[in-house]
Amino acid sequence: MLRYFLIISILLSLQLSAEEGKSTLLSQNDSPPQRIEFLTQREYGKALYSNPRGIGCIQCHGQDGNGGIIGYTKQKGKQKPILAPKITNIKFIRFENALKNGKGFMPKYNLSASEMVALYSYLNPNQIKSK
Repeated sequence: MLRYFLIISILLSLQLSAEEGKSTLLSQNDSPPQRIEFLTQREYGKALYSNPRGIGCIQCHGQDGNGGIIGYTKQKGKQKPILAPKITNIKFIRFENALKNGKGFMPKYNLSASEMVALYSYLNPNQIKSK
């Protein structure tokens, strides 16, 4: 019975101090911790570009996303280049579909929406409007 009384007393005192605008966890001069971003969205996109999930975009699409030859295959006795396309200045929906579904030699990536936007903003800085 005493335990029940103590619990009720504590709950009531917490409710009263909350109603008075006082926090039981912070003094009046303290403020709650704020989230600090260590990377900008573009910096995060650059890091993802180097290695999003095992194999980096940079390995096929090059340092700046302009694509290039990633290897060769033989067709009808002739060597043909395997080309990675340019991935700058493309619409986001095309970019997103390629990441989600893969295409040709490109694997599909399991990236979150924010990771895809960060990658896209790194590769297409002029197409992202800042808020």
